[in-house]
Amino acid sequence: MPDVITGSTQLSPTYQQAIATAAQKELLANAELSPFVTDVSQFAVKGNNQIKFPKLASFTVDARASGVAGEAKTLAASVDVLDLNISQYVSWLIDSNDEVQSRLDVKMEYAMRAASAHGRGLDAQIRLAIVNNAGYVATATALNEKIVDAKAFLKRNQANLAQLVIGCSPEQEAALLKVDAFVRAEYVNQGVVSSGVLGRLYGVPVIVSSAFEDDEIYMWEQSAVALGFQRAPNYASQPAIEYGTTAVREAMDLLAGVKALQIGQGTGTTAGNSGLIAKISGAIVP
Repeated sequence: MPDVITGSTQLSPTYQQAIATAAQKELLANAELSPFVTDVSQFAVKGNNQIKFPKLASFTVDARASGVAGEAKTLAASVDVLDLNISQYVSWLIDSNDEVQSRLDVKMEYAMRAASAHGRGLDAQIRLAIVNNAGYVATATALNEKIVDAKAFLKRNQANLAQLVIGCSPEQEAALLKVDAFVRAEYVNQGVVSSGVLGRLYGVPVIVSSAFEDDEIYMWEQSAVALGFQRAPNYASQPAIEYGTTAVREAMDLLAGVKALQIGQGTGTTAGNSGLIAKISGAIVP
């Protein structure tokens, strides 16, 4: 009886799965903003092209005198809609002769870099949701006043203080590190942790993201932005023998949606924006 040999036919699917799994981890590791929003992927099921988030107004209480009927009330209802319309795609093709002469595992290296590109692409979408939907702009001059005013706005709108975050551009990181109140031990955690948190200012973690531009600094509550994957990063390949017997055309794509939530809700919120996002405008002044 001939030997039973496990070859490329059997192993190829597992190799692709290994790449897809590693790529998804790479995407999450290189996404600077994604960890600080709400993941709603469990609702992005097959057959849907949107996720709807119901919003209800709040009740107010009345004083009811003895023997007098209370007045029945109703709540106004509306929805925020997340469109699953972010279709990101990266493809590459390597000549088989050049690949065999490279000392790198080119296939895996390209897959990792494709995943990183997807992470940056999603961060850009999250930034747009934050920048375009800030319900408040802090206009004070001093940094401490801006942070306190922004935090007060979010707190007034029932933000969960444990889920607040400040995001800034690399340029503003440089400015922050020149502010005594930020670098003093009583204001900032010691050391930079792996989550990308630079430190804390008035109890709010500060992250730095290259997705933010120039003088951009924002504070938001994590439930202010939703991110949903309808299809997580997926990898596939096919032979491309016109470029050599081992050449392979490879691709990685995903389907997702990003949406700012609580639009039009909250005290002091500008029209059409979120009461859980605040802009700290302009360059930092100590």
